[in-house]
Amino acid sequence: VKYSIVQQPNQKGTKFTVDEETGEVSTNKVFDREGDDGKFVSVTVKATDQGEPSLEGVCSFTVEITDVNDNPPLFDRQKYVENVKQDASIGTNILRVSASDEDADNNGAIVYSLSAPFNPNDLEYFDIQAESGWIVLKKPLDVSASLTNF
Repeated sequence: VKYSIVQQPNQKGTKFTVDEETGEVSTNKVFDREGDDGKFVSVTVKATDQGEPSLEGVCSFTVEITDVNDNPPLFDRQKYVENVKQDASIGTNILRVSASDEDADNNGAIVYSLSAPFNPNDLEYFDIQAESGWIVLKKPLDVSASLTNF
């Protein structure tokens, strides 16, 4: 028996190879689940015997492309700016940041955190809800405080 890949009419090139003698199927490329390949890729293998007359059979199967963490989270804005009243109560929701990630499952799960690289003291005033992205006031604002934009 000799094995070969059956090229589908709508395919641009083959994504798999098959060992002609053993029938072992291998990938011919690196797949991108979020790209043109999608979540599932189909392949059809033909087996041809060496008899007279030669007979053949085909086997089609679908390969599920699993996700790798290859996409970074992207925020819906480059910069967030919000005015906060000096007398705002502790626990007040200031603003909500939002990001998305094309990866699947845990690879695409977003967890938010705050940093204040220019003035670490700013973190005394604000906290962020790790799952929702809401930035909340955690300490009364001091009129003399100089707060940095996020």
